[in-house]
Amino acid sequence: MLRKSIQATLILMLTTASAFAQLPPGVHLKRDKPEPTNLKKERQKALDHAYRSAVKKIPEPEKNVDPWGNIRSTPHQ
Repeated sequence: MLRKSIQATLILMLTTASAFAQLPPGVHLKRDKPEPTNLKKERQKALDHAYRSAVKKIPEPEKNVDPWGNIRSTPHQ
């Protein structure tokens, strides 16, 4: 019983040590982003406007296309 608990503790210590070793000390995963400048805001606004206008130009499909329509059997009434 004591041997199994020692082995389990050793395995647990080895697995957690490798997880802690992945990040060096002082490195944080979440970093605060700096406030975007006015130039970046204007550029993003222009990109959004161009995207919206391009999406509006895409025509709506005329009918529902079913590629498996010829394969399926029709329901019998």
